[in-house]
Amino acid sequence: MDFMIFACPKSGTTWLQRLLSSHPQVHCAESRPFGDYFDPNIGGTVHLSVEKFVGFLMAYYSPFHPGFKEDHFKCSVTARILDQLEQEARRLTAKPIYGEKLTPFPGTARHCTRRIHDCWPNVRFVHLTRQGRDVIASGGAHHLNIRMVKTDGDARADIEKRLHERRIPDDIFDHFLGLWIEVVGAGLEAENLFDRYLHMTYESWIEDPLARAYQLFEFIGADTGDGLVERCVEAASFKALSGGRAPGEEDRNSFFRKAVSGDGQFWLSAEQKKRFEEEAGEAQQRLEMRSGK
Repeated sequence: MDFMIFACPKSGTTWLQRLLSSHPQVHCAESRPFGDYFDPNIGGTVHLSVEKFVGFLMAYYSPFHPGFKEDHFKCSVTARILDQLEQEARRLTAKPIYGEKLTPFPGTARHCTRRIHDCWPNVRFVHLTRQGRDVIASGGAHHLNIRMVKTDGDARADIEKRLHERRIPDDIFDHFLGLWIEVVGAGLEAENLFDRYLHMTYESWIEDPLARAYQLFEFIGADTGDGLVERCVEAASFKALSGGRAPGEEDRNSFFRKAVSGDGQFWLSAEQKKRFEEEAGEAQQRLEMRSGK
């Protein structure tokens, strides 16, 4: 593993994954390697980590041997699966630089950073952050769209109304509020784990994507000459990813919704804004201090 992009969901990791993989030397994947988490039905798909899958396997595969240690075996098998995925990706893409993006499942962020360090202590760790209110707004719109696919009748009409009026249900607000606080904290603490650590903000990418792309490619050891960076930025632009829309031109039903900063203020109720300040104020302050370095 050459690099790891670590962030809260809806912070721009899919954007960076497209940008990185547009480079002829770089492949950015997503295996969801670590975390004790399983949800069988998020948007019609299963959410689990490689580590959790191996845990399920252990319920059936359990060698009876005096020297067998289940925890050690589980860790070893997980590491070998991840190594095999990386080797196969290198073989298929013929790209020399391999890394992943990771948006941790709820309750797993600090476990993920520790396990990343255990497996790849020399990895180039990129901590990507986005303002919390904007994460909640983007995540809220995304989850409302997922719910709308699963419903019809009055329930669907209510979700459509919420999207139109920019109103996030409290359960979705709670989910993303807690997740943002957790992942931001784990990412900031990871600076003490990794010798090669880079903090980047979504807002700085919006402001100057070309400068940030140069910074990122140089950090992971990729070439930046011959117009490579400019072509990657263009290939991963919001216009390219959204099917032709300009940044700020909103499609509330799209995964790539708007690509602007500061939009969260229009989605949160007065009570939700108050709760954000009360519960996320410390994390926000730590993030602002780190961004100001």
